[in-house]
Amino acid sequence: MIKRIAGGVNSVVEHYVLAVMLLAVAVAQGRVPLTVDELKQAVEACVKPQFVAMNLQAIDHAAEAYG
Repeated sequence: MIKRIAGGVNSVVEHYVLAVMLLAVAVAQGRVPLTVDELKQAVEACVKPQFVAMNLQAIDHAAEAYG
């Protein structure tokens, strides 16, 4: 799933997507004092525009699958 979300860009991007997914799982499970929507807002505000959609997709997949 990570390679599909990352679009086969490179291993650095894949590791970054994995980190975002792990954070999203922790948020969705209530282990981090944020909501999934707040995490998405932070991504939209702080991530380079070309990577926003990929990160939002990673958050959605992780939150739905493991949240």
